[in-house]
Amino acid sequence: QLTVTFTIEPVDVPSGGVFQARLVIANPTFSAVTLPSTYDCAAFLSTVRGDEAVVVEGTQFYCPGAFVSFTIPANGELVRTYDLVARVRAPSDPPSAYAAAPPGTYTMRADLNISLPDPETDFRVIAAGAAR
Repeated sequence: QLTVTFTIEPVDVPSGGVFQARLVIANPTFSAVTLPSTYDCAAFLSTVRGDEAVVVEGTQFYCPGAFVSFTIPANGELVRTYDLVARVRAPSDPPSAYAAAPPGTYTMRADLNISLPDPETDFRVIAAGAAR
């Protein structure tokens, strides 16, 4: 049974500050597991604030369509780390429209390109300079 974890560090992010999302797919079995995908990356990242979709800087990246496989060794992990900035824009806006993220709670999902459930986690944007 594979386990999927998706975390944000730090959980409290200053508006405009840097943070990381980390996706880990662990294989606790004694055999390697191969997962087919139709993309060259393990996941796409999507974010909402309340019921509004937003694009967090660093969550959009080139990921070509391809028939690939991700192999996780016995007792091993597939790990992907994403470097992000707490700046957002509307999905329909151009990349030049990123602005400091307003304070509040956001939910980020790792939309997996393999046949496993999509994990999600919350993080909080705080005012720049605010105590954590």
